[in-house]
Amino acid sequence: MTETYLGLATVYRRMGRFDEALRAVERAAELSPRRPLVVARVREMHYQIRTLRERKTRLLETISDGGGKPELYVELGSLY
Repeated sequence: MTETYLGLATVYRRMGRFDEALRAVERAAELSPRRPLVVARVREMHYQIRTLRERKTRLLETISDGGGKPELYVELGSLY
């Protein structure tokens, strides 16, 4: 069952559905709390989500400060 949740987390992550991916890896961690791979995936997912949110924030700040170059909008759009 743990493998199923890890696989589901991978699919969600590739789709950009990070909150759902995090829930899936956290469920895997509930099922196998001492398994190193599961613990590593939980940490990795938290890091990716934090990095993504910080990147979105920085882009939005840059755009709102008048730095609205088209490539910034493209990059921001790619994060959704």
